[in-house]
Amino acid sequence: MTRFPAGFVALIGALVLLAGCEVVVPNEFECGGGTTATHADQAVLWDGYSYQWEDLSHRVSFLRAGVSVPGEDGFAHRMGIGGGPWADGSSYRDIPHFANGHTTLDAAASGLVAHYGEAEIGIGPDGRGFSTVDLDLDEIDLPERTDYVVGLRGFCFNTDVPLTEGYAGSYDPYKGWTPQAWGARVSDTQQDGRGLSFLTELRFEAGALDRSDHNEAVPFQQLRGSVQYVVLALDTLGVTRATVAASVYHRSEGEAHSYIPGLPEETLTATMELPVGGTTAFPVLRAWQQVLNEDTDPERRGRYLRAWTSRLDRFDYDGETGAASASMDLYLSHSSFSQEGDLEVEHSGEFDVVVLDDEEAHVDRALTTGRLDALGPVDVPAPLPAPPAE
Repeated sequence: MTRFPAGFVALIGALVLLAGCEVVVPNEFECGGGTTATHADQAVLWDGYSYQWEDLSHRVSFLRAGVSVPGEDGFAHRMGIGGGPWADGSSYRDIPHFANGHTTLDAAASGLVAHYGEAEIGIGPDGRGFSTVDLDLDEIDLPERTDYVVGLRGFCFNTDVPLTEGYAGSYDPYKGWTPQAWGARVSDTQQDGRGLSFLTELRFEAGALDRSDHNEAVPFQQLRGSVQYVVLALDTLGVTRATVAASVYHRSEGEAHSYIPGLPEETLTATMELPVGGTTAFPVLRAWQQVLNEDTDPERRGRYLRAWTSRLDRFDYDGETGAASASMDLYLSHSSFSQEGDLEVEHSGEFDVVVLDDEEAHVDRALTTGRLDALGPVDVPAPLPAPPAE
């Protein structure tokens, strides 16, 4: 049985009256449709993302974040979220806000050529899906370079998929799931002559919580998803791998609007010794993951979520000494009118740091924020920065 703190029903009733139960027909929940392309001299990279609902915590029924293939007029932040009937106006209308990070890289003198692609992935009841990407470097016009660096360019989850065979209940997966773990990853590359391959992975595990029909359906979950990637071919001084990981525990059961503080920056910072003498360096996001309540609440690991972040943040590099540090912004909150249990989170992120000996190279990192008035996939246009002055 769902447990509510005192005054919760009255507060929800007031919200529903204010919202007027405006039902919003979302954009179609579809992950596919990504474009492949190869461009020289300039690249757009994805630095990670965050979402926050204005009023309530929700299940997750659709989730997308990333950047599109750039064109002459710029590129798009590929955003999108759905949270079930308490988000789309069937029971209550809530509004999501987003932040999406990106990097534009100009490195013609380093021989930069970028290939953009996408792998479609199905996820079954075990919560994990994989797809191997096999690329012929000649076919996609990637020249010989000292390094081929692969990074995440985005991801997508869609829960509006029929449940697996054997399910006899009435739960509609369009309403979404309370997550207990999720993430996306690209693996190391394997090169065989002019062939390049790597593994893409999506993780989305639904967790039981307070709804019996939802909980009975969890073992039958299926999702469709995709991983967008970018392959950078360029001459470098070196590529260094780094990881960030942190664990947090918030006691919040029975409280309205529990305070969920962010982690201190030093906890989320990796230090590195990079090649000396570089003129330009930048991080490339390879993986992010958040795992909930694995040890403290194993029978009820799922949570309605209000806000979450997995994003590259500050980066510093001293070319004279090779000293470098990079931090990530990793956060998750279920703070709302009611929290179903305490919150334990294992955060992790992985990235490569690329060092160039290229005085003409230019790196521009930026964070775009906004409000999404439509649910489901939404493209937010963004211009490319002007070329640096001579």
